[in-house]
Amino acid sequence: MGTVFVTNNGGQPVTWVVVDREGDHRIRYARVATGRDAGTVDGRLSPAGSHTEVTVTYELSALTPEGSEWLRRFAADYPSMMQSWESAIAKSLPAIRRPAPGR
Repeated sequence: MGTVFVTNNGGQPVTWVVVDREGDHRIRYARVATGRDAGTVDGRLSPAGSHTEVTVTYELSALTPEGSEWLRRFAADYPSMMQSWESAIAKSLPAIRRPAPGR
């Protein structure tokens, strides 16, 4: 907890702070896009047979009128964003599971 990092979302720096974690099953972040929006993101993982189900919940508030418009677009695009994440993670798993050369 207390880990802080910055990402870039379409040219907007976003500061993330890990505020809570429960082992490998749950993590919660506070996030601030200065002058746009702020809130929390909660990620939960649960075993589901041979795979893992992930639930991601955003609770965000606009800080400006521009932030309100950004949140409207974010909500509209959320399902496709989650699908994109799922595809990217699935593609990377074989590389993660494959041992490094020489091991």
